[in-house]
Amino acid sequence: MAFGLRGEAYSGPCLAASLFAEKHFEVGFSNYTAADQAYLLHFYPTGDKGEFKTFWREGALPIHSKLIPDFKPKKRVFRMDGVAI
Repeated sequence: MAFGLRGEAYSGPCLAASLFAEKHFEVGFSNYTAADQAYLLHFYPTGDKGEFKTFWREGALPIHSKLIPDFKPKKRVFRMDGVAI
């Protein structure tokens, strides 16, 4: 398969699971993420935009939460902010 939904791409749901954990949304979020991944694994190779609901399954494996790293903003300089000569 040319693409994967694990590794770095999978860290997003893990970070989101941390935010949902305190509100006890883990099960629904795990089921939604599993359905989303199944949909994408079907859509990308086939191009078929099937009905999302058909990919929904109860009892998906839980997504384990990750610690959310400290946010350290940095000032960036963009090309368009420079001086034109």
